[in-house]
Amino acid sequence: MQGIEYISGYPRYKLADGYITANKSFVVQPVSSINNYYTSNPGEISASKVTHLYSDIDLTNIVKKVPAGTVYKVEKIQYSTSDYPRFKVAGGFISANKSIVAVYKESSNTEKANKVVALAKTKIGDPYTQSASGRLGPNSFDCSGFVYYVYKTALGIVLPGTTTTTEESAGKEVSLNTLKPGDLLFYGTRGNTYHVGIYEGNGIMVHAATPEEGVKETAIEYYEPSFARRILN
Repeated sequence: MQGIEYISGYPRYKLADGYITANKSFVVQPVSSINNYYTSNPGEISASKVTHLYSDIDLTNIVKKVPAGTVYKVEKIQYSTSDYPRFKVAGGFISANKSIVAVYKESSNTEKANKVVALAKTKIGDPYTQSASGRLGPNSFDCSGFVYYVYKTALGIVLPGTTTTTEESAGKEVSLNTLKPGDLLFYGTRGNTYHVGIYEGNGIMVHAATPEEGVKETAIEYYEPSFARRILN
């Protein structure tokens, strides 16, 4: 962020490539201690000390005490109203703080990719929107908002920004001849891309296509990407 400027009397965040609203309904201050938390789904966790299972994502209503050593399978990572990551497990939520829980069994990248693709496919048929308040889901998207939502919701992975040009820096570049499910497919020149989707496998991409088509599957042999990035290294 380069600063705050006022436009028509309202504060706006000045970024390198434009402006975004400073409305607290749409943006929050990053959690300063985020390095103390797991931000991607590790698969299974074990309680390092006595903790609690909560019924709500803000960890205010205790369901039960969780003894040290208890193992849970993590369904996904979700973020609280204060933007802290939580583990969604059977029966509720557990803090993702590294001082409380430890990785018990790491999911393989194949398993993670399957979760990404599975979630993306559930969104097929959802509408395309360019609305700032609707483009990040959960029920409408633009192309970059779609991939941002899917990775954050399926695995708790937060991509570096919500535009195609910022998402270009995620992961590592891979050849279009070695694509794997979950890879991001970009269209346009680097630094000036105009579209992005998620590779499903078997030559198919899932993406928020156009306002007329919404979220759909497309055979990439008819819509060949410019380059690809792999998030799950």
